[in-house]
Amino acid sequence: MEIPSPAQDVVAEYQRRIEDALPGFVDSLHLTGSIAMCAYRHGRSDIDFVTVTKAALNGFDTTSLANIHAAMPEIPMLDGLYVTAAQLCDNGIGHFIRATDGEVHTVHDRLPVMTRYELHHHAVTLKGRTPQAHGLCVDSNDVNEWLRDNLNGYWTDYAEHLRGAVHGRALEDPVNPEAVTWAATGPQRLHYTLATGSVISKQEALDYAKQQFPCTDTDLLDRSLGWRDAGTGSFTVSDAYKAADHIDSVVEASVSLVTCDDAEA
Repeated sequence: MEIPSPAQDVVAEYQRRIEDALPGFVDSLHLTGSIAMCAYRHGRSDIDFVTVTKAALNGFDTTSLANIHAAMPEIPMLDGLYVTAAQLCDNGIGHFIRATDGEVHTVHDRLPVMTRYELHHHAVTLKGRTPQAHGLCVDSNDVNEWLRDNLNGYWTDYAEHLRGAVHGRALEDPVNPEAVTWAATGPQRLHYTLATGSVISKQEALDYAKQQFPCTDTDLLDRSLGWRDAGTGSFTVSDAYKAADHIDSVVEASVSLVTCDDAEA
């Protein structure tokens, strides 16, 4: 697939920098997220990546990566992970590097199950072996468990947090657009994956919400799409309550959802 030109320039610069600083370090490079789903919006989207390294990272490698990411453009931002091929295929806890907001951090955890899932089903491989060629596989039970836990945990808590943040304020008062649009675009993506075994972008998720959750205010969804696309528009306390109600609807609909086994590889 063709990478949008602004992102293509950043990816090319990243590849040059990492080869100059750490020659032979990269086994393979994969893009996920909005680029892989043809939903990239310049100025709104990050470049999500997973770099598979030929060996475990040492202190020199980590310092070099920190310097590389600190020097990269802020728009679009590179946001991703550094793992070995063994870590990619092993669901056990280990050390890997996360790069976000121009900084790198060592993480001691399992590689996120949805990262593994996206790599298996939606990755764009720019260099080296595909994730499947590395031996990556994803168990549908792990995916479904993560999706349900995230809906019943993170998203339920987010709805309550959103209501608490605007409690007592006038319904017409302005609120942070990011807080509202995140609630209006995020949870139904998990519902979609539970139902179909596939992944959709935030933009596609808004159309999905109109089909599956007709009680959600369609004007709110349309304005959320406009904000996601162009960063324009405004939202109020009333919108925040509607977005929180939308989360509740998605979580409730997911409880009895029969999961799809297509996630298993």
